[in-house]
Amino acid sequence: MDRPDLGLFGPGSVSWRLHQDRSAFVGGLRALLLQALSTRSMRAVVDFSDYRSDPWGRFFRTSDFIMTVTYAPRERAMAAIERVRRVHERISGFDPDSGQSYEAGDPELLAFIHNCFVDSILTAYEALVRPLSPGDAERYLAEQAEVALRLGAREGALATTKAELVPLISGVDDLGISDGARRAFMDISNPRFGELAPVLGPLWHLLFQTAVDLLPPFALELYGLDPWRPLSPLRRVGAAGLAQAARLLLPSHPYVRRAKYAWYADPESLGSRATDR
Repeated sequence: MDRPDLGLFGPGSVSWRLHQDRSAFVGGLRALLLQALSTRSMRAVVDFSDYRSDPWGRFFRTSDFIMTVTYAPRERAMAAIERVRRVHERISGFDPDSGQSYEAGDPELLAFIHNCFVDSILTAYEALVRPLSPGDAERYLAEQAEVALRLGAREGALATTKAELVPLISGVDDLGISDGARRAFMDISNPRFGELAPVLGPLWHLLFQTAVDLLPPFALELYGLDPWRPLSPLRRVGAAGLAQAARLLLPSHPYVRRAKYAWYADPESLGSRATDR
């Protein structure tokens, strides 16, 4: 009997553990706020993205890519990476804020976007769930670097330890607060919920403000906020409690469920299931 195809990482990976956790939602918000501080990256979003007219569509497409690459069979994961590479090939222009041209496939820019993402996922998980051992954090960075490299990021610009992340992110040469970044901050802070606004609005505000609390000091300063603001204990408890409630009450992402069903159906996986978290 053929073994199931459990994708690029598999159930023993740190990526499986972190990307299925609800804290990753806060991490995703934090990553967007960090990524917007590259003026070239933000210009590419403004010039080529429909994020303002269809913010939920962009959010779900990004989420679908991450979950596909993490949990789908290897062939589907690789196909998703190749699709994104082809999209990047069509995106280029000029950023008047930095005075630089940009290309979405630029290896340095891809490394910046990647470092913002993995730093944010790690930061949110450790703040809202539990600290990771240095070994697990480095395993996560190594796993995710495989995706970044396949997308075209420059290997030497990818963090290999947690300590390298913020210096690499803050050291890019086009860091700044553009009009696009200001608009993105406002759009992310107050999205349109329609009739569900009375229910979802307060929950979103809690998660968004937690993501802001978790930003590094340089990012807070660029957004005009107190760079040394502490993480509010009440927000931290509230966001952690909301994440725990979501774990208990909401079903896992469909890709996670399918990957786990394939894993559980494999008789040879029986001895390793106790380590699944």
